[in-house]
Amino acid sequence: MVNLRVGAAESTSDAPLAEQFGALAELRQEGLIRHLGLSGVTLNQLTEAQAMPPVVTVQNLYNLTNRQDDALVDRCAAENIAFAAFFPLGGFTPLQSDTLDEVASRVGASSQQVALAAP
Repeated sequence: MVNLRVGAAESTSDAPLAEQFGALAELRQEGLIRHLGLSGVTLNQLTEAQAMPPVVTVQNLYNLTNRQDDALVDRCAAENIAFAAFFPLGGFTPLQSDTLDEVASRVGASSQQVALAAP
């Protein structure tokens, strides 16, 4: 499994990815890679990549406070593509919220467990 990272950790880039993903597709065709995924991408880039070998996973920044990829998550679910959130607990600056703490206390869990369980 190889993910092509396109955007930075905290943002995506809408740059074309045909050349880079195409190189990985060739390695897959040669049997050197079994599955291909994308990281730090937009909906348009997923569409572009799907014209090549199957995309099996998308990995983007996604957590309780950063939900800009809701549409991408929904599309991945609809198309049976795994979505792997990175920094689900906030990354270098952990999520901190009085509301998280209150809910965690009420349900007998940690703030991090509540953050991961939030829809």
